[in-house]
Amino acid sequence: MGTTTTARPQKREAWGRLRKLPSKRWQARYTGPDDKTYSARTEDDKPLTFLTK
Repeated sequence: MGTTTTARPQKREAWGRLRKLPSKRWQARYTGPDDKTYSARTEDDKPLTFLTK
C-alpha cells in the first residue's frame, strides 16, 4: 500500500486582531509586550486603516 500525503493549509500567525470600522475600512490591532492593545499607525502617528481585509 502506498502512502498519500495531503497538502495542509498554511497556518497564519496570530499576531493581532482586525475590526471593521463604520467607514467600511479595516483596522489592525495587536497586543504589545506590555500587554496593552495598540492600533496600527503610520510613521507620523496617524491611524492606519485598510480597504480590504
